[in-house]
Amino acid sequence: MRTIALLFIGLAMAILVAAQDKKQDSTQKNPPQALQRSLSEAQKKREEVQRKIDKVDAQRKVVRRDIRSVDRDLTRVTSALESTSDKLDTSVSRQQELTGELEIASAKLTEQKTRVENRLRQIYRQPDHNVLTLLAGSESVGDFAERKELLQRIAERDREIFEGYKQLRAEIEDKRVEQQKLINQISDLKSQQEDRQN
Repeated sequence: MRTIALLFIGLAMAILVAAQDKKQDSTQKNPPQALQRSLSEAQKKREEVQRKIDKVDAQRKVVRRDIRSVDRDLTRVTSALESTSDKLDTSVSRQQELTGELEIASAKLTEQKTRVENRLRQIYRQPDHNVLTLLAGSESVGDFAERKELLQRIAERDREIFEGYKQLRAEIEDKRVEQQKLINQISDLKSQQEDRQN
């Protein structure tokens, strides 16, 4: 009986030792699995963070490209705005010059018109037969030549007066057309400038 009791005690001790060994084995095996799981989770988090970093880098590249594009557009628009501003200044300056030229030409035209009207009145008052009478009344060939030359000078002078008046009117009309074009151009340039500034 004593031997059986010792056997039971030995068996109980063996079971206890075996249980203890299993417990130690499982705790020794569990830490590497726990570490493995932690390492795996850390790698997943690292990969997720790396994906986010890659995404942010890609967005940053897009933003930089957009900024460069906007800078190019801004430079182009600024250059166009300066060019438009220069053209506008030139057009306004030319319009002011043209206004002065038109005033002077209009004053000359008024003066020339008065001369033309006066000459037309003289011609109307002196019928054509007076020219013939003037030439026919010559006392000599020399007198005839002088009278003929005088009449030619009068005719040339009349032609100059009439041509001058005609040219002055054409010049004024050209200047008015140019002025209207400048007014339209200035209006267009101002609109372009406002659009580009906006």
